[in-house]
Amino acid sequence: SLGAGLSDNLTHGNWPSSFFGGTGAAMTRERDERASAGTRENLIRAALREFATRGYDESSVREICAAAGVTTGALYFFFKNKENLFREAISPVMEPLEDLIRSVGSDRVSKLVIEGRAPEEGLPARARRFLELCEERRDVIDVLKKNRTSAVAEKMRGEHIAALSETIRSFLRTSGAPEMAGGDLVVKWLANIALRSILVVVEQEESPEEALKHLRIVSEFISAGVLSLRR
Repeated sequence: SLGAGLSDNLTHGNWPSSFFGGTGAAMTRERDERASAGTRENLIRAALREFATRGYDESSVREICAAAGVTTGALYFFFKNKENLFREAISPVMEPLEDLIRSVGSDRVSKLVIEGRAPEEGLPARARRFLELCEERRDVIDVLKKNRTSAVAEKMRGEHIAALSETIRSFLRTSGAPEMAGGDLVVKWLANIALRSILVVVEQEESPEEALKHLRIVSEFISAGVLSLRR
């Protein structure tokens, strides 16, 4: 009977999931989503510690997983491999850095030099925000410092240099700059100098004012180099 069934449910705890306002599957899915977000963040935090202490090459997936308190299967659920984890871990700084180095070689900064105006006018709040971010994320900066010579860091620098080189080439094309012998080599050299100089600045423990002054110097140097290719 209905009464007997209800009594049995009360006695044995067999409550229908709809009684609690949702299905068991939906509640489980919501719980799993929260756990997944937490697991990914734990892996990134553990990876940052390992990469900063041991370096990328000496860090292992197993050690990172052990530090995060998860299985290797959990890591591969979120990341393709150790390199993908490394890239994701340092992305809070590297993605804004890419925006910054593109602005250093942009037509806007170079045009300011043409007009005889200070290059820092083209580096405005973006550079300051980037420096503030680096100060907040010293954990990422420590990883960059520790892994300067690793193959994966060199690979990433090459990608950023290629992107900045294309930004400079684009400006030269749109400004009608004549082709010159060795011009592409100079473009790559300027891009290399820009990226490595910015990394050196952010790795130093300077005051924001000192760091911004050094970024302005980098900007002026790169802008002057780009403009020399227009003549």
